[in-house]
Amino acid sequence: MEKDNEKLQVFISYQTTDKEVATKLKEMLVEFGVEVFLSAEDIETSAKWNDVILESLKSSSVFFCLLSKNYVKSPFCMQESGVVAFLEKTEGRDVVPLSIDGTVPSGFLFGFQAGRINPAEFSFEDVAPKTLTYSRDRWVELLIERLGNSYSFNNAKANFKLILPYLDKLTKEQVELFYEKIITNKDEHFHKNQITNDSDCKYEYIPKFIEVCGSLLNESEIETLKSEIS
Repeated sequence: MEKDNEKLQVFISYQTTDKEVATKLKEMLVEFGVEVFLSAEDIETSAKWNDVILESLKSSSVFFCLLSKNYVKSPFCMQESGVVAFLEKTEGRDVVPLSIDGTVPSGFLFGFQAGRINPAEFSFEDVAPKTLTYSRDRWVELLIERLGNSYSFNNAKANFKLILPYLDKLTKEQVELFYEKIITNKDEHFHKNQITNDSDCKYEYIPKFIEVCGSLLNESEIETLKSEIS
């Protein structure tokens, strides 16, 4: 499993016909600072693909599988699922099944609850509820870091909105990080805080953060936040 100072490592298991969806999922996760293994892109031509896949399965802490009718018909996909189901029991792995056509987990994945995404159009907002069921602390910290790097009002709004459902589950360290990212955000061109100057963040999201997490902040921090949005 990854250490706190290392990137979250993700393995995406998919059937070849669903490569486009897998690639989009990878690109989305990479934007959040996640290290992602996708066999079509990350195996060198001369490498023994089965050895590389097994090593990547062992080193990854999160296993995404894109369930589809083609996936469950593929011996290789089901073997990957079997390896991870074993690792989940023996070493601890986060297994995140995402169904793209209504297919439900079977075989070694039977008993796991799958999330549902539209393969033609999906965003992290669609993936987040299932993803944040697992490795929640690490994912939340990635979301907080992303909020801190917001580059526009709309971007700040979208990033803040992703974290709102989890405010009551934040640790004191996460609340302190959250506070720091809100206060220190600056647009690189105009040096203006994109979080505290967005209307939704200013009048709705930050007050909600203070309401839910204020007990984990000191009075000076609360006053600083209030002055930023007054």
